[in-house]
Amino acid sequence: MRKLQELVAQGRELRRTKSAELEHKRAELAKTEQEYSVAEAHKNELEQIQRDHETHNANTMQQLTTEYLEPVVQYRKELAAQLHILRAHRDTLIRLLKAVRDGHNVEFNDEAVAKVVHEYGEYAEALPYMEEAAQAYVDEDSKARKERELQMDRDSEEDDASLVLCVGAVDIAENELRTVNDDISVLLGWMRDLEGYNRNYHDLAVKGAVVALADFETAREREMSDVSSRHEAANIGELKSKYEEAKPLVDAIAPADESALNSEEENADTDDLEKQVADARSQFWDIQNVKTRLTNEVSNLRELLEEKDL
Repeated sequence: MRKLQELVAQGRELRRTKSAELEHKRAELAKTEQEYSVAEAHKNELEQIQRDHETHNANTMQQLTTEYLEPVVQYRKELAAQLHILRAHRDTLIRLLKAVRDGHNVEFNDEAVAKVVHEYGEYAEALPYMEEAAQAYVDEDSKARKERELQMDRDSEEDDASLVLCVGAVDIAENELRTVNDDISVLLGWMRDLEGYNRNYHDLAVKGAVVALADFETAREREMSDVSSRHEAANIGELKSKYEEAKPLVDAIAPADESALNSEEENADTDDLEKQVADARSQFWDIQNVKTRLTNEVSNLRELLEEKDL
């Protein structure tokens, strides 16, 4: 009998303890549900802002594409055509200077030649792939060269459906154009310096390079005249102006996964919004997990207290 009384007393104490625990968990759950509602509303608000931002950017990009894509594509093609010619000029000059470096008679000790060979040698050592490219240019016939250039053009055309990518391609082409022109200026300067070689030495390698330079300059003048005529026909000044109008507008809204062109300020705004959304989602999910746990605990305690044997 005494044992039974002890069990009854233990049951009552357990019920009292679990009832208190249930009330505590219910209070926790009620507070968490309020936090959950606030977090959900905050998350939804930021997600809507993000969707509105993306929609605005998409609509703006579509308007920019309608206005600027065609002239930017045409400008890219003009630059590509010019680069084909200028790369060939650079390769030709490198080939001529390499021939002088490898074939000149060092015993003549010609000061003009020695200076050019030394300076070109430093250039070639710093940029070994330039000689490799020049040799590849020499080794391919005109048909293979034309096909290679056409394939490069076809590959580039894959970007022409996107204003973002096309603006990026133009940016790269303009940078390469500056680099190639700078290279040609330096290489051509060295070749012209060779014209001051001592003709009494009869250095055949140097003499051959000087003769080849005259032929090169004649051909270069003709080809650059053709480039100028093509640019004039295409109204390249207007095309460049359109590109320069489009670039800052594209930079301001270009999606980060399509281009590295975004302005720093716009990137900062976009990154800040993305971080806010990510933080809001993380907070919401954390509270949701707590809410789920408390809901289960309240349910389990309620079922336990409803048992008659407790």
